Amino acid sequence: MITMTATASKFFELKSWDKLRIPKPFGTIDLHISAPLPLDEDKINEVGDVEYLSNFMNEFEQKVDREYAGG
Repeated sequence: MITMTATASKFFELKSWDKLRIPKPFGTIDLHISAPLPLDEDKINEVGDVEYLSNFMNEFEQKVDREYAGG
């Protein structure tokens, strides 16, 4: 299992609760692909499979956001 997210060099950001970003024309979009999800059965049993996957996805997205902050 891998997760993907994208960042746009130019975008419109809506003033909504989720701050939806819409790419502007003539900008570039970078696609970021995570390393494969490590399967740690002890951790999965501890927090549950849905939370384990959700944490993996959120941590990757936050890492990309920190590296590509701005717009």
